[in-house]
Amino acid sequence: MVAAVLLVWTVLLYVVVWPTTSAWWWPPMATGIAAVAIALQFRANAQGVTVGEPGIRVRTPWRTRVVPWSDVRQVLVVDDPRYRNRALVIDTYGGERIRTPIFRADRRPFRSTGPHGHVGLSGSDLDALARTLTGMAHDRNRATGGAAAESRS
Repeated sequence: MVAAVLLVWTVLLYVVVWPTTSAWWWPPMATGIAAVAIALQFRANAQGVTVGEPGIRVRTPWRTRVVPWSDVRQVLVVDDPRYRNRALVIDTYGGERIRTPIFRADRRPFRSTGPHGHVGLSGSDLDALARTLTGMAHDRNRATGGAAAESRS
């Protein structure tokens, strides 16, 4: 949506503003602003959590991080004050808690979406996702790590 608005704004600059001024820098500036806005919008739309062979990929608008299966102790649903809600967090064997952009969706009209944007799930879906990802991590650690993985659980 933001990208569409900025694209319309860019076209208006080309059609209305630039012909009335002698400023050569209007078209490159407008194109640059629109390109950055569109890139950020695509990045924001791609946020979430994906699962693959290397591990759990956490994608936020600003960063993509892959947490290897061997590092995942469990996936929790915790109270996150930055979201003012319950959010999905990956707990690692190193003691780090990695925030994800996934939180419990609710119907509060003026809720903050948090620092990373958001992907909202119902409470039961959020809990089921946490259980499924934890189970996947434990299964993979048992299958690939043998005794070392069992001793850490």
